[in-house]
Amino acid sequence: MIQCKRYNFGAVSEPEINQFLGAMNKFQADYGVFITNSRFTNAARIAAREGTPITLIDGNDLIRLIIRYELFITPVTTYVLDDFYSEN
Repeated sequence: MIQCKRYNFGAVSEPEINQFLGAMNKFQADYGVFITNSRFTNAARIAAREGTPITLIDGNDLIRLIIRYELFITPVTTYVLDDFYSEN
């Protein structure tokens, strides 16, 4: 089972993980993935380790995965000018 949450501020907390665990139990899911563009509180991480396994993917993990698999991105080359070019 997969759940995605977009947060403009704040972090995913334990109640959201517990609610997800309840939905997983209701539908007899063997495994869960919870994805957010934000982050997870420590209590949420602990709750995710209890009972049915849940993989947590936060905003930083999501960025790493996007870069790794080049999903919906176009790599670009950037050049930095040496100090010689900025002197008057």
